[in-house]
Order: sequence, then C-alpha cells, then structure tokens
Amino acid sequence: MSAFEQPLPGKRRLTMLRSLLRHALERGQPPAASASFDPAHLTGREGPIEFVRDKNGVAHIYAEVEADLYRVVGYLQGRERLVTIEALRHLAAGRLSEWLVNVKIPASVERFGGFRVGEFDGFLRPLGFEREAERDYAQLAPEMRACLDAFADGMNAALAACDGVYPAEFLVVGSVRPWHGRDCLLLARASALVIALMPLENELTFDNVRNQEGDAIARILYPDAPWENAPDIAPGGGAGIPDSPFDPPNMGSNNWAVAGSRTASGRPIFCNDPHVPLIPAPTFWHHVHLECPQYRVQGGMYPGFPGMGWGHNGAIAWGVTTAFRDAWDIVRIERLPGDDSLYKTPGGTGAIHKHREPHRSRFGKIVSLEWESCEHGIIYPDWRHHDGCDLALKVVEADGALHFAGHRALFAAQTVEQTLAALAQMNRGPFDFNLVYAHKDGHIAWEQIGQLPRRKKDGLFIRNASDPDSLWQGYLDFAENPKIINPANGVVVTANSDTDPQQFTKIGTRVHCEPRYRQQRVTDVLLQQSAHDLASMQALQRDLHCFYGLELKRPLCEALELADLPEKDRVAVSLLRDWDGQFGTDSVGACLFFFTRQALCVNVFMNVLGGESAKRFTHGQRAIPRLDRMLLDEEDRLRQLLLLRTGESLNAWIVRSFRQALRRIRKVAGPQLAQWQWGNLHRVRIGTVLADVPGLSRRWLALDAPMPGEANTVSPSVAIPFGGKMRAFVGASTRFICDLANPEEAWFSHCAGPSADPDSPYYHSLPQQWLRYEYFKSALWPADAVPDVIERYRIG
Repeated sequence: MSAFEQPLPGKRRLTMLRSLLRHALERGQPPAASASFDPAHLTGREGPIEFVRDKNGVAHIYAEVEADLYRVVGYLQGRERLVTIEALRHLAAGRLSEWLVNVKIPASVERFGGFRVGEFDGFLRPLGFEREAERDYAQLAPEMRACLDAFADGMNAALAACDGVYPAEFLVVGSVRPWHGRDCLLLARASALVIALMPLENELTFDNVRNQEGDAIARILYPDAPWENAPDIAPGGGAGIPDSPFDPPNMGSNNWAVAGSRTASGRPIFCNDPHVPLIPAPTFWHHVHLECPQYRVQGGMYPGFPGMGWGHNGAIAWGVTTAFRDAWDIVRIERLPGDDSLYKTPGGTGAIHKHREPHRSRFGKIVSLEWESCEHGIIYPDWRHHDGCDLALKVVEADGALHFAGHRALFAAQTVEQTLAALAQMNRGPFDFNLVYAHKDGHIAWEQIGQLPRRKKDGLFIRNASDPDSLWQGYLDFAENPKIINPANGVVVTANSDTDPQQFTKIGTRVHCEPRYRQQRVTDVLLQQSAHDLASMQALQRDLHCFYGLELKRPLCEALELADLPEKDRVAVSLLRDWDGQFGTDSVGACLFFFTRQALCVNVFMNVLGGESAKRFTHGQRAIPRLDRMLLDEEDRLRQLLLLRTGESLNAWIVRSFRQALRRIRKVAGPQLAQWQWGNLHRVRIGTVLADVPGLSRRWLALDAPMPGEANTVSPSVAIPFGGKMRAFVGASTRFICDLANPEEAWFSHCAGPSADPDSPYYHSLPQQWLRYEYFKSALWPADAVPDVIERYRIG
C-alpha cells in the first residue's frame, strides 16, 4: 500500500482539547525546545540526507537524490503549516463545505460576509481544478513525478507523526486525508487563484456599474477603459450580474533590478518584497535552501507546491509581482429558440453541455452541484445579464506539469538562455506574474509570465458569443509576451501596475491593475543615484514617502481653510497642511490624510452611484485612484456629476468628510492631538487563527504593534477595519535583496517564522525584527558552514 493510500490516525479530540487548554493557560513565551524535524518519522528516502536549521528558521537541506529534498520539504510543511495548506487544498477543489460547514458567513465579516460557504464551492468546482491536476500529474516526466510523490510522502509522514493530535484548528474542521503528488499541482492553482480573482472582480464591478448606471456614468468613472472597443450591446435595466463570492483584497508587490552601471559593486542588485496576507501565521513563503547534484538554490516556496516565487542560485536572482493579467472573459450566451442545448456562435451554433456532481457538506445532506459549459466557458445557473441572457465565464488554461518543470529548470539555470527556457515553461502555468531577474554577468530583465489570450480586442467588455471578437485565437507565444531587457536607464521596476503602458494592452486594461504610485516612487529613487548598495536597497524597501499624498493634500487643505470650522478642528487642518508625506507610526498628518481620504471616497461614490454598484465600486480597487484623479483635476467631469447628484460641491464634501474623519479618530484615540498618531489607529497583529480567539490570543499572538505605511507606499499596508481601528492585512511579508557581486548570498526579512506551532522556537523569532526592518543573511552554504545552528540531523 502506497503512502497515498494508507489511512491516517483519527483525531484524538480529547487530547487535542487538553493541549489547547494547556496552551491557553500558559503565560510568557513558549519554550524553545520543540523541534520541527524528526528523522525517525521520515520514511522512503533513497539516499543520504543532511538537514540543518539555523536560528532564523531557514531549513538547509542537502541530498544526493533530488526527490529526497522534496520529501523533507513536504514533511516540514506538513508539520508547520498544515492548516493553511489544507484550507488551500479544499478551496481549489471546491470542497470547503466538506472541510468546514455550509454556513452563512456573518455580514460583519469583511469582504466575505453574507455568502454561504457552499457558494464558494459552487463557483470553484465547475472550473475543474481537481481534474486539471489529475491530468497534469499524469503528464509529468518520471523524475518530476518522483519529486511530487516524495513531497506527498513527506506530508503524509508528518500527518502520521501527529498520531491523531493535529493542530487545534482541526477540532472544528473535517477529517484529515492523505496527500497525493497531484495535490501539489492543485495547491499551485490555489495560490494563483487568489491573485487571479482580483482582475475578475474589477471586470464584474465595471459591468455592474454599466448596467445599473448606464455608459454615460460609467465613462466618467472609468475614463481609462478602452471605450473605442465597446460592443454594440446597450447596457441598462438596473440589474447587475451576480457578485462572485470572492472579493479579494488589493495585494501588490514590488520587485526591481538595478544594472551594474548604477551599483557600487558594478554588478546588478535584485530586490523583491511580495505583498501577501500577513495573517494567519506562519508566513506565506517557506524559506528553504536546497542542494542536490542537479542544483543549489535558496528561496521562498509556496504552501503545498514546491516551486519558488523568489530565490537565487549562485548565478541569477529572481522574484515576482502580480501582473493583473486579464485571464477571464465573460460572454453572453444566446440560446437557440426551442433548443436550449445550442447557442449562437460566429460559425453558426455551438453545443451546451450539462454537468452534475454530488456536493457534500459537513454535517449536511448531499446535494447536487449543477452547471453547464460550452466553448466560451462555464455557464453558472444564476449568472445572467441585465436582460436575462445567460453568461459564460472563460478562464485561461494552465499546464501544471510544464509549470513545475519550469521551476526545476529555473533552480538549475546558470545562463540567461537557460533562464529564458525555464520561464517559457513556467509561462504555461496558472500564475500571472511580472518576473524580474538579474544575472551575475550583468543582464537584467522583466518577463511577463502567464499565458496571454490572443484577442482581437480587449477582454474587459461583455460580448455576445456570436461576436467574432469574443473568441480567443489561442495564446501568445512566450517570446511575444511583454518584456524589458537591459534598459538604457539601468533599472527594471514592476509594482502591479502597467509596467510598460505601451505593452500592457497585451496583459489587460487600466481597469484591471493598480495605480502607478509605487512603481513611480521606486523608479524615481533608483534613478537619483548611481552607486546603489545593500543599504540603499534596504532604505527603499522601508520607504514610507507618500508623494501622492503631498499632491492630494493641497486641494483638501484649500477646501478646509475656506470652511467655517471650530478652532480645535483648524489645528487639525494645520497638522494636515504641514504633513511631510511620511506614513510613519508617529505621524498625525498621515492619520488625518488617510481617514479624510477614505471618508471622502465613500461619500463621493455612495452618492454618485446607487445601490449595489455604489457598494461594489467603493469597495473595489479603482475607487481611490479615481478619487485622486478628481481631486487633482479641476475640470474632471466627476466633480460636475457629484454636484448634479447631490447639489453640493466637492469642497463641501471634503469638509464633511474631514469632520467625519475627526469624529472617528476622536472616538478611538481620544481628544488629544498627540494620540492621533497613525500607529495608534493602525496596527499589525501576526499569529495563527487562534490569535484572534478571545482567551487564546496571548499564546498564539506573535506580534501586536503599531504599523507604518499605507496601501501605496513602497513599504505598504493594505488595512481592514478591526475593533474601530485599522489592521494591516496585506503587507511585505518577505523582503529579499541579492547583490549579484556575491550571488551565493542574500539578505532577508520575514514577518513570521516558518511554523504555526507556538511551541516552536521559530514561531516568535522573526516578527519583531521584520517590524524594525532588520535583515539577516543567508547563503548557499555547505552544511558544515551554516551559522547559528539550532537543529542538525544526518540520515544515512
């Protein structure tokens, strides 16, 4: 019987509960005695293995057989981040109800409130990611399958080692089932999905505004949309298409490469700080160093999938940001009268296929999930346009086997040509990334990763399936993807925006991506000097300068200085006027700017728009940039629309929003201006899910502190409401710098350690250093040269 088929120990719930209570009653920091790795539990190895863990939690793994590296990594992830991995596995499979319960999420829950868990399954199961993983697993070359099978063996060894005492979160979720190698490919889809949903949500919001408000209003709200491509389909009817159950937060990242002509060492420097959720712990990225005869590589592995989003291998350093690829198209399906199994296509008619699968809910009955499909995508039962026409959702295909092959090739790449060959394989995978890399010989480049549909026009507008523009003509070849190679100015920068506006039309539209604030700031700083080094790169990664805020405060203060405000409020206006643009934790001006801008955004769009479209647009990615544009342009048509809809000018709304912001600040921080510092109203809390459970938080809380930054500062914080204050939800969970003058070493800062176990010596070790922007060095050291060793095992 294979490890995939062996039953796992059942939950020993009483022991798990006792362990939970023991942790809850303990005081102080956990003991630094609980190691994560136990070689006695690792079975099936094919050769000698050496495992070394340093004080920063980095696992250095050395093996004579490549698959054994993945066996150890699988074991570590099973021991240290099981809750995150299992949640992602059930999410991508569309089986959350089996793991949780098909309950309705309270409306108070940020972003997901009001939906039932089963609605997530109903959206995801038809996309067929499980079937895709099975197909791609079967196509793996033997050596690649051996690696994923070894990873799964390690996961199962970790689960068996629990002996039924699983993490405390498993007291309230379903049974634990064995891992299979194909699950690794499913987990790659899960991580990619969270990113890919943001452009889809932007499209859904765009169409909702068109239908509920009409194109005259939509053109004002979306002036950058490619309106010249709009199809001849009149929007209207007051009804928007159904909302997806997913409303992901803005998640950006920064990466850049500086040519040797601009560095003190004369070699390129590469930097990456991917912005992903800071909670729950452990950190999203699993920092490992792997060595086998085929390669030596160090970087950040995904949960459950042994590829690296960032890393270095002695020749190149690379990292990613989200490209905001338009990977989705929504198409109107016009069924034939009298035969709803056929619909109109450019070539005549196409077939519609019906699907039904059993849907199990934990503690609930088995029901059927039903949907339809056609050449144009998935037809969900309740997805209809404003006139009742069915809608199909099409998503870009992916090949998980080629994607994993690309990662292995990238680990081993020593030349630019080998790097490009690896990226061409990764391009076929599920992710859409801006991948920037630097080579020790001086080459720097940006390559867009992720297949791009070959469209006749954009994919933003909903078209009839009978429209030839609705069809994809395959995908662009990797060589056709947007790229920048060795630019004359010596810098390559991406930050989730239109990296190169002239090439971005291949990727998406301005409706799909983030504003250019971070990209502009990073580029400006890099071009200010020609002798960059580690210190200047660290300074840029901790940069909190809100240059756009300095521009925006001018119209805000002009309106406020004309208003009839009491003296205590005028003091606040003076603090805003004198603000230096820094989003540090001690800044009162930053706090006033943030909450005034936020209140103004809600006031403007909730009054300009109506009903559901107002809520969706205000909550979406494009609201703040659209507000900023209006503030800086006195001729902006949105100003006239606001006056027409409300009878009040923009200046009047600025004053009202400022007063609302002051009331909110005073309610939370009190009347004293000295207490209005940004860090008093904006905090970061890092811990597992249990850290937010009353009575348990002390034990599982690794960090609770004031947090600097906002969504578009280089050092960012995408915050959500939490107890009257703001809580950092997305941030630079990892910071990575590699000077290719010394390509075998790099510098790192992580928001959390690698383990979700509060007894682990790594659980509390890194968050405070990360908050202070402190870095540690890690390198492709030989096993006997690793410093500050906490664990060391030699097997075989």
